[in-house]
Amino acid sequence: MKRRFGLFLILIALSFFSSSLRANLDRINASNGFSVHNINTGLGYPTIQSAIDADQTLDGHTILVGEGTYYEHVVVNKSMLLIGQNRSTTIIDGNSTGAVVLVTAHNATVKGLSVRNGETGISVDHSNDSSVDENNVFQNVDGIDVIYSNNCTIHRNVVENNTQRGILISNSRNFTVSDNSVFLSGWYGINSNASANGVILANVIRESYFDGIGLLQTDGCIVAENNVNKSSIFGIWIESSNNVVIYHNNFVSNNIQASVSTSACLWDNDAEGNYWSDYTGVDHNGIGDNPLAIDGNNTDHYPLMGLFCNFDTSLGFNVPVVSNSTIDSFAFFESNSSIKMHVSNTTSKQTWGFCRLTISHGLLHPPYNVTVNGYSVAFNGVYENGTLSTIYFSYEHSTLEITIVPEFGFLFLLFSFTASTLIVAVLHKRRHLHWSGVLT
Repeated sequence: MKRRFGLFLILIALSFFSSSLRANLDRINASNGFSVHNINTGLGYPTIQSAIDADQTLDGHTILVGEGTYYEHVVVNKSMLLIGQNRSTTIIDGNSTGAVVLVTAHNATVKGLSVRNGETGISVDHSNDSSVDENNVFQNVDGIDVIYSNNCTIHRNVVENNTQRGILISNSRNFTVSDNSVFLSGWYGINSNASANGVILANVIRESYFDGIGLLQTDGCIVAENNVNKSSIFGIWIESSNNVVIYHNNFVSNNIQASVSTSACLWDNDAEGNYWSDYTGVDHNGIGDNPLAIDGNNTDHYPLMGLFCNFDTSLGFNVPVVSNSTIDSFAFFESNSSIKMHVSNTTSKQTWGFCRLTISHGLLHPPYNVTVNGYSVAFNGVYENGTLSTIYFSYEHSTLEITIVPEFGFLFLLFSFTASTLIVAVLHKRRHLHWSGVLT
């Protein structure tokens, strides 16, 4: 009996020694030049997958992938953050097979990587509350797809030169696809199929073959502030979709700007619609004088006469601008509560321009003073409520500086300038009299 008890103690000691040895070896390896590290444990690994699979890697941990090229297929099966050291030089190459990065855990994030040469670059499959942020995804068959996954975010990725789809959402709900650049997709730019309650916001989609944005059997979706340029067939294509709202998008030089089948959508927000580069209506406060009929059930009632842009400010309020000018710069100055823009004519033949701005009262409170190259110009107050104002003004075109300040601020600046000028003049006169001997 004593002999068995002694053997038991030896086994426990060996087990403890083995675990301790393995932990120590992992720590030694971490200092041996491995480029993949678990930030939470400090351990290093030779491959990304070995870092994820390690017993020490737990839900909530962060795996940092150093610069270099990793020829592997990665399965993110833990609720964790997988982040690359540099999105341009931290590369995962799938050797032209399978999903290069497959996310199957809930609440996982893939960020800051270049992902290439796979059947799918990054695939989020049956994974809820996950995000794909700030990656370069290129030279795959499909760039990014989200399948049977809810509450997922695809944000600030560059998705380029994928032979079929750029970004695909399928059989998913409550998704957000925002601020991505999707270029040269062989089939589609951004598509949502059999999904619901999504937001497709502020993306740049250029030179897709079939369509820039596509919705198939998608309900309750908002499509806003996207730039869709030079699609070979459709700028936006919608089929069998309901409760879709589409506004503040720029559809430029697509072969067919919009195609809608068995769907009735809203193409404006009751005040402003979309910019269509082939619309020929006459300007009325930045809105076309005639609605744009897409088909018998779909009409943009307020087509924009200039491109839509949305500018951030330091106070957290955005300033939406519609203009037929090229906006070379936009700035908000908190120190003196002013907006300053530099604009130029879009073409050499353009002789007049306009700006239509919506300004939150939390940013600048009305009434306003608008100057163009230092001269006050009249403007139309298009709309105002308790929280925001929309103003419109036009000008003869050249390269111009536009400033917008609250009227009291303008009067204060004018008073300050006048007072300063008066003080300087008085001091100059007193100095002159002193030196002429009149003052002693």
